[in-house]
Amino acid sequence: MKLSRIRSITKMGPFLGLFSFVCVLLVLSVPGFCNQAAETTKCSSLGSEELSSRELRLRLLHTAPLDPPCCAEKANLKGTIILQVTVSENGDISCVDQISGHPIIVTSAIHSVSKWKFKPYVAQGQRKPFHGKLAVKFRATERAVSFKVIDAP
Repeated sequence: MKLSRIRSITKMGPFLGLFSFVCVLLVLSVPGFCNQAAETTKCSSLGSEELSSRELRLRLLHTAPLDPPCCAEKANLKGTIILQVTVSENGDISCVDQISGHPIIVTSAIHSVSKWKFKPYVAQGQRKPFHGKLAVKFRATERAVSFKVIDAP
């Protein structure tokens, strides 16, 4: 190997090290980010009634549109997002957490769903908070996201 080529390789050493570090970091972070089986939730459901996905869907009064993700024009995404939602006594969303779904659209879905409104749940004459799984079937393009709330599996 020529001496000039060895010098150019050694000058690139710090760049190659940084590039390798970023690649390893990306590879290690993707499995946790895309985990479809995660059932843990950060939302507290203490003192709230658990409703089925169907009951939750039937109580839905108002939805807000999902914003298209930044990369949808090339990806033409479609699929289903499953979210854990907690709803307050007055029907406002108090917490939304991802259970599964495409990582590119899930942030937009969580932001939108947090603005949705539900019919209050009444038990024994009193309004009570409630929680459950909400499934959103979607198709995303660069211009819009069409969606339909379906029963979660």
